[in-house]
Amino acid sequence: MFLDMQGRIALLAGGDEQIVQKSRLLKRTDADLVIMSEMLVPELQRLVDQGHARHVAKDFDPATVATARYVFIATEDDELDLQIADHARAFGAVVNMVDKPEQCDMITPAIVDRDPVVVAIGTEGAAPVLAKAIKTSLEQSLSPRLGGFIEMIRLQRGPVADQVDGRRRLSFWNWAVKGAPWRKWLAGDEAGAETMVRNAAREGGPPEGGFGSLTFIETPEAPDLLPLRAIQRLQDAAVIFHDETLDEGVLELARRDAERVAVTRCPRGDLVEFEKALSKGSVVVIGIAKCSLPGSDCETILATPD
Repeated sequence: MFLDMQGRIALLAGGDEQIVQKSRLLKRTDADLVIMSEMLVPELQRLVDQGHARHVAKDFDPATVATARYVFIATEDDELDLQIADHARAFGAVVNMVDKPEQCDMITPAIVDRDPVVVAIGTEGAAPVLAKAIKTSLEQSLSPRLGGFIEMIRLQRGPVADQVDGRRRLSFWNWAVKGAPWRKWLAGDEAGAETMVRNAAREGGPPEGGFGSLTFIETPEAPDLLPLRAIQRLQDAAVIFHDETLDEGVLELARRDAERVAVTRCPRGDLVEFEKALSKGSVVVIGIAKCSLPGSDCETILATPD
């Protein structure tokens, strides 16, 4: 769950390192940040001096607590923590008591920020160290350039909606975010990537080869035996041809808005329908004998690779 914090008061009750950690997260939001503590460690004092937060020089000020919408508490005094929490809840605030998940109304996750893309990782307070390890892994896998790329895509949504047929739009965006434009952007050619997207939109679609990828996946014995690449193709597919007896758990791994077609034989028997499916974007054939279609970008994935 993501919270709208714009213009709302987020109160940090306490003045030591635990509150510093919360402040690093909250100062990146649009919340009105208030720190309530008689004493502040240097980093919190700098936050106040720089105008990023207001300081209430009391360990507990009932009037200040009553105005807060979100309250984060770490005073190192358990009795005071409970007193602040009870008062905050009485006025409708949502409370986070640091390192006391059983007493929290909300838990702050580890965050990977590639604005406007934000990934939140939480373990319901059970294993914060694990959440941080996952965050580190995601930080390494998500390029720092991702945020700028998504902003460019956002600006192109209008022109693409006007110029690319609705049936092909999903495939257009699959090409844009996974194909040549994204690779150009990653390489530092941001202008080239944007030009490529603009030109493709004016042409009604990406260059030849941008549509109609075809993947064959062997029948898996169980959903959890599918390799990662097979799951990725299922999540990218606009149309999925599958054996009518295929385990429903496999289809649960696919995109919810993908068109699903249950068949008893290879769909190439109806080339018109097959080509129509390819015109909508990526196609997956799973659990059926391998098919072929001239001009398609075909890929075969074993369900249980060696």
